[in-house]
Amino acid sequence: MKTDYTQEIKALISGNYEPVHSEAQDTNFTEKKTLSEIHKEVTSVLPGEWIQQADIYEALVELGFKSFLYTTEASTDEETGITTPKSSKMAWFLERIN
Repeated sequence: MKTDYTQEIKALISGNYEPVHSEAQDTNFTEKKTLSEIHKEVTSVLPGEWIQQADIYEALVELGFKSFLYTTEASTDEETGITTPKSSKMAWFLERIN
């Protein structure tokens, strides 16, 4: 039988982040995370064998979080000289609570 961690997931997310409701609210403090990244954060605290990415998705939607397409500019790592090309991807926009 699967243990339901829905309330714990919501408490963990809402205790650390606030929703960003539009791209216009995006600031230098806005964290952009994929569903996989948020799942990894949650399962570093709660038992990973019982929590699926779908559980995280449902919690984010119920808490009012939104995902947006955003673009990162090309950049070159000064230490290694490796260039990361410009790219666009979908991510959840989260504002960390201090």
